[in-house]
Amino acid sequence: MNVRLALYGAGVSAVTPFLPVEPGTKAERLGLEVPRVSPRPFLLHAVSVGEVRAARAFVDALAARRPEARVVLTTGNRDGRDAAERVRARSAAVEAVSYLPWDRPRAVERWLAALAPACVAVVETEIWPGLFLGAQRLGIPLFVVNARLPEREAKRYRLLRGFFRPVLEAVTGIAAQTPADLDRFVSLGARPERTVVLGNLKFDAADPSASAEKPHTAPTLVAGSTHAPEERWLLAAFTSLRRSRPDLKLVLAPRHPHRAGAIAEEARRLGFDASAVCVVDRFGVLPGLYAGAAAAFIGGSLVPRGGQSPIEPAAAGIPIVMGPSDSSFREISRRLEEAGALLRIAPGAEPSSALACAFERLLADEDARVERGRKARRVFEEGRGAADATVTWLLDHLESSG
Repeated sequence: MNVRLALYGAGVSAVTPFLPVEPGTKAERLGLEVPRVSPRPFLLHAVSVGEVRAARAFVDALAARRPEARVVLTTGNRDGRDAAERVRARSAAVEAVSYLPWDRPRAVERWLAALAPACVAVVETEIWPGLFLGAQRLGIPLFVVNARLPEREAKRYRLLRGFFRPVLEAVTGIAAQTPADLDRFVSLGARPERTVVLGNLKFDAADPSASAEKPHTAPTLVAGSTHAPEERWLLAAFTSLRRSRPDLKLVLAPRHPHRAGAIAEEARRLGFDASAVCVVDRFGVLPGLYAGAAAAFIGGSLVPRGGQSPIEPAAAGIPIVMGPSDSSFREISRRLEEAGALLRIAPGAEPSSALACAFERLLADEDARVERGRKARRVFEEGRGAADATVTWLLDHLESSG
């Protein structure tokens, strides 16, 4: 393993000079800048926006249980960092936000030694050999929380199973979202006795008040976290629906907000102004848009992206339309579909027509639409509690280890 880790470190070091960095952040990326914080903070790593959302629920539960605890929240990209700064602004527990250093084993270990955290908690799927093995050598407990491992990612890891087995054996504990996630981590080398299923932190991150009655001024469809070419299909479906429902409105929130300008231009080309089609150009506003909407579409599900999270529209108590690609949130989408809260577009269906049919089905029967929304909300309520369970589990580990 030492030889493999040395080769891995050499490879990471070889590519880092060519990686783009934001001005003023290179020292963080190289592990040369260590956050100045209280002694023995909790180091919580969440690579991007979705993971930071889960991390927020963890931070809130930790602050409730241990008001004196302080957190260093690290991320892996600009969007994640912006989201992390929003968490810091609302929570006194978050003492610093930083990029996690590039995973050069020696540099990461030196950075960890200087920070000296009480533990490391990695959110979801980030398996970094330098970080994991460095924490083990320093005697720092390392946990993977809200752990998920979609099958498509597990297949890639299995190609290097011999390399990742000792990396996962270094983990103190894994709190998986579902039994299927747990099984995949174990198949890669995680120790079964160190794994547990505790649910999805994102249920606790969603704001329950989003279910309050906040109707839009007209029937509105909200498409969240969309990927190209889903916006084109949604606009075509919307064009068809507007022929019989001229007051209908559409909100498009692309997964990458920098695409908003081009999407808005496409809507204008089709004859829609901003009063008919609203295109969202920033993060953090979707929960309020879902509240009071007629229905939601989950982006990344009509293209092979694994789908985005359906939790926020479920929290808002509205019915959901989703395509066949759901590997990132399969258990949640399955529960919503079985409850009658989610309409699924079949594989191979023409996307625009299928979207129009699904939305028309929801809009045609108001009582049934409202009942589907209630069922979505019920699934959401049943999923809550993972944050408290995860924090309790992690603190119990730390207390039992001295």
